[in-house]
Amino acid sequence: MTETSAPAGPAARTQRKVIVAVALGNGIEYFDWAIYTALTTVFARQLFPSSDPTVAVLLSMATFALGFLARPVGAILFGNIADRRGRKFVLTVAITLTSLGSLVIAVVPTYEAIGVAAPAIVLLARLTQGLGAGGEASSAATFLVESAPSHRRGFFGSFQQMSTGAGLLAASLVAALITSLLPEEALNAYGWRLGFLLAAVFGFIALYLRRHVADARMAEEVVRLDAAERKRIRREAFRTHRVRLLQIFLLTIPGTIGNYMFLNYMAAFAHTTTGIPISTALLANSCAVAVYCALIPVAGLLTDRVGRKPCLIAFSVLYVLIPYPLFSLIGTTFTSVLLANLLGVAVLSIFSGTFTTMYNELFPTSIRVAASGIPFALAVSIFGGTAPYVTTQLFALGMADLIWVYLSVAGAIALVVALTLPETYRKEITS
Repeated sequence: MTETSAPAGPAARTQRKVIVAVALGNGIEYFDWAIYTALTTVFARQLFPSSDPTVAVLLSMATFALGFLARPVGAILFGNIADRRGRKFVLTVAITLTSLGSLVIAVVPTYEAIGVAAPAIVLLARLTQGLGAGGEASSAATFLVESAPSHRRGFFGSFQQMSTGAGLLAASLVAALITSLLPEEALNAYGWRLGFLLAAVFGFIALYLRRHVADARMAEEVVRLDAAERKRIRREAFRTHRVRLLQIFLLTIPGTIGNYMFLNYMAAFAHTTTGIPISTALLANSCAVAVYCALIPVAGLLTDRVGRKPCLIAFSVLYVLIPYPLFSLIGTTFTSVLLANLLGVAVLSIFSGTFTTMYNELFPTSIRVAASGIPFALAVSIFGGTAPYVTTQLFALGMADLIWVYLSVAGAIALVVALTLPETYRKEITS
């Protein structure tokens, strides 16, 4: 990697087209992913076997978890394909898989109609979506970074996480709209299917947009290499960057815990621990997620000015310091939950606006998608997916006062790693 002297990039119109096509598709991908949890209490009784609604929901969430475990597999599989065949190819495959999964769930017959085939089909659809989501995250981030002018890589890369947050927020709002407008009988009969059908339609629109965007120039150069040369380069690159893979895994831990705590679980946590009405907590959480989406591109621009490393260090320090006051703020009012949530997402936005670009800048083109995506996906599956469970267990065991310690320790680990990382924001990434 060598120093770059002057920014150079595609025309403004092409830049906007890349951001829209990739970010919109990424947001829809996560809309598809999140609409399942948003509507699970409605469709669980329709698709899963149980006379007890609680057991049906548990079976539904177990299916969700299995889909979650498919994400690292998708990151490995599609990361390698993206580094061999190009980013655009994987992005089109990923959005197709996720959209098909939503379409299948939208039309699957009920358990009463076809028996155990219904949950089996849902499980297959979720596994398909998990594979797609695993390939989407790293491929979308790499595509954005490689398509950006060198002085705007942070800004371009930040749209991957911004659109992820927007997709999660949209799923929550659509679910709220469907459940509030339709009477219970209509909601149970067909209303819940509308969310999945809408997700599928949006997905195929994003697929159309992505098919009309050219692949990043750097990816095209790797694809043109013969198979033997590409294999030799990748083998050498992975051998050289083992420490970087570990650093990404460790640095992702606080980010993914924060993601699932502040964006997904805060409302349920506040409701469980304080008794605040769930509708009030959800409204506070939705407002905070909207602010989070707005802050991420700002953080990306900041990293283009001051560098990636100072921003990651600042995030890690703040992440060590905020958990105790954050959890102390949570009370039985909308304002208290909103303030706590805003504090969390404000700090998280620094990480979200930085890591996608920096992770990609750490690796050569030949392994960029796989190397940046695999350790990230593993950390998300191990620590992000278990964050709600760990915090709930601590609360159930009467150890709620230790939840802030769990987050602060993760921040301390990230701080150690951030201090050892090189600065990358002024580097060329053309090789």
